[in-house]
Amino acid sequence: MTHTANTNISIEVQELIRQAEAIVGTGQFKEAINKLDEAEKIDKKITRIYLDRAAIYILISDLDMASKEIEKAKIIDDTDGAIYFHEGNIAYINKDIDKAKACYSKAIEMGFETNNIYFHMANCLAEQNETDAALYYYGKAETLAPYEGRTTIKKIQLLIKNNDYQKALLNAKKLIEIKPEAFEGYHFKILSLLALERCDEAKQELDRAVSMFPDDLGFKYDYIIYCEHTKKYDEAVEIIDTYFLSDNDNGRWDYLIAEKAKLLFKAEKYDEAEEIALSVLKLKHDDEMAYYVMFKRLTHADYDRAIYYALEIIRNRENAKNQDAYYAAVYYEALAYMKKGDSEKAEALFRNAIIEFRSECVKHPGNINLYVYRTLAYKAVGELQKALESANYIITLTNGQFVEGYYLRAMIYDDLNEKDKAEQDRKIVEASGSPVINILS
Repeated sequence: MTHTANTNISIEVQELIRQAEAIVGTGQFKEAINKLDEAEKIDKKITRIYLDRAAIYILISDLDMASKEIEKAKIIDDTDGAIYFHEGNIAYINKDIDKAKACYSKAIEMGFETNNIYFHMANCLAEQNETDAALYYYGKAETLAPYEGRTTIKKIQLLIKNNDYQKALLNAKKLIEIKPEAFEGYHFKILSLLALERCDEAKQELDRAVSMFPDDLGFKYDYIIYCEHTKKYDEAVEIIDTYFLSDNDNGRWDYLIAEKAKLLFKAEKYDEAEEIALSVLKLKHDDEMAYYVMFKRLTHADYDRAIYYALEIIRNRENAKNQDAYYAAVYYEALAYMKKGDSEKAEALFRNAIIEFRSECVKHPGNINLYVYRTLAYKAVGELQKALESANYIITLTNGQFVEGYYLRAMIYDDLNEKDKAEQDRKIVEASGSPVINILS
């Protein structure tokens, strides 16, 4: 509940308000409202009565009633900042982020400065990707409630979203200090260490967390993340089977079935990955699972089925978790027609793909996979100079770390009959010691 600026409240009304606030904590909302109704009968000029009632209505998702209570409070005293705090909460629930921010700003200007309002303001700013401002308000909320923890969690999530893993790590350590019993501090510390490629430290932190919380499945899942990051795919699959899918009668861990398929695909166990993917697709469309089947059918020269799954991905684009499977499907549909001998259909599809990929590259200049498929499409229709320019961009953008860029450029040099350059690029791929991701089929 929110304390407001009313003074000279009678003892009787104060007690009823306090009782209502205590009852809310037990979840008996109707009884709490009854207490506030009693208080209103005694004194109708106490804004806190209406604001406490508004807060209850917000809790039970009756926003119309909450708004009516806020309007009653405004009639009594429209300078009470708590009014605009609650009004902002209603706007936030209604997804009107701009109005929520305006309400919170007005409340703060009127002197209503609490950790809650700074926390909510920061959430609004984070949703609108105003990262620096959001971090500023999370910091103010932390100052007022340094041991609460929830603000630090949100701050870390925002830092990770923005790939600022060093600051995320520092805040994760802080969270462990103030909430040593909470999962999130250790979890975010592990994720940050992995992102910073400090894998040995991440493993040590994992082992420590598991020894402290042996029954917490969250850390088992973190082991899956660790194993995937360090390319220990078989170990990750074993963890999924042992700790999750072995006890999945209620379907709680169904989402990990798809995760298992992904790990098997990365381990190049394509038959097993396809089998699991097909079982998932029987129940619902999943673009990633459809991609695995499409890829597998291509490698088995089952071009009609590859086209079928490519079209499934294309048709379900709006529901895709990300667009990479869609870009692959657009390219692989054309490739499948080419491999089955329908060169006219393939040519038309490749040229349409080039137009679409070029448009998408303007929107997503950092999407490597998109540029790979665009480059391959150029190569397929014989536009080799454009293919070469695109491959060079991939190499430049990744600072040479994406070795598939050199592998791709070597194929283009072969087509240009520049064998020496092709050989130089292949040597770079071999010297890297990195396995080439098989997206070039």
